Parts: sequence; C-alpha cells; structure tokens
Amino acid sequence: MKAKLAATNIIGTGPFSLVNTEGVTVQVDPLAPLVAPISVNYTESYAEVVLTQITGSLTGSAQVLFYELSWDMGTNGYLWQPYTVTSGLNVLVTALSSGQQYRFRYRAQNIHGWGPYSPVLTITAMIKPSKVQPVIITYDLHNVKIAWIMPYNGGLGIPITSYDILI
Repeated sequence: MKAKLAATNIIGTGPFSLVNTEGVTVQVDPLAPLVAPISVNYTESYAEVVLTQITGSLTGSAQVLFYELSWDMGTNGYLWQPYTVTSGLNVLVTALSSGQQYRFRYRAQNIHGWGPYSPVLTITAMIKPSKVQPVIITYDLHNVKIAWIMPYNGGLGIPITSYDILI
C-alpha cells in the first residue's frame, strides 16, 4: 500500500522538504489466508494438515514469522484451541478419535501481530476400507461366480454397502 505525503506550510518551522514522490509502504497485521488448510493424509488417529504460505499483500507488507493452526477438538466448531504455532507449513495432528469430525483453521503472524483466520477445513477421522484380497472366481456353462472376503471397513463400524467389480 502506498501513500503520498505532501508538504504543508507550518509557520516558524523553516524551509519545506522536497515532496515525497516515492511513497511509503504501510505495514499492518497479515490479512486472512484465502484458502482453508489442506488435509493430505489422515487416518482414524492422525491427520497431516498443510497450510498455504501467505504471500504478497496478504503478509501486511511485513515478513510472516509464524503460523498458528487451531482446531475445534471435535466440538463441532463450538470451542477453538490453538493446536500449534509453527514456522513450517506441514503439521501432524495426533490423538484423533475414529469417527469424530474435526475442524481446522490457521492464521499468520508478522511483527505487527496475528491476522484473522482462514476458511475452515473439516475432516472425519477414519481410514478408507482396506483393499479387497484376491477374489475367487468359479464358473460353469452359464454362470460366473465371484467371491471375496470382506475387507476391513475403515474403523467406523459402518458396513460396506457396495463394491465396484471390473472385469
């Protein structure tokens, strides 16, 4: 942000300075990140959350020093708690409970203070069902039968209701 400064005539202060034609950069707290954190990998007990680096005008014209990742600890957004303050962009969040939904947001800090929070990422702590083990195929003159052992459902106690079979 640039601001033009103009000289004013104040009685008894001496000669005027030259007019500032270069402008001035005003530094402020960082602005809110434009995107929510990203979950690149999660299971029923942990999540790897990646923050997007704050750049350009979002930095408040000062170097970003730290990022704070906050989470709702599974309270449906009711209570937010800082999870960690970091200078990095990758955070491993541990101690999640299977089937519980969690929300994450982050903000940046420069020398002037903390900025507002990003949009919210919501995940449900779980893993994908495991891969189906090799199938058993039997056939007669008119029918083909395909059988398999049901895989692990992902830890939520939710039954697997469909399968895709590619032949």
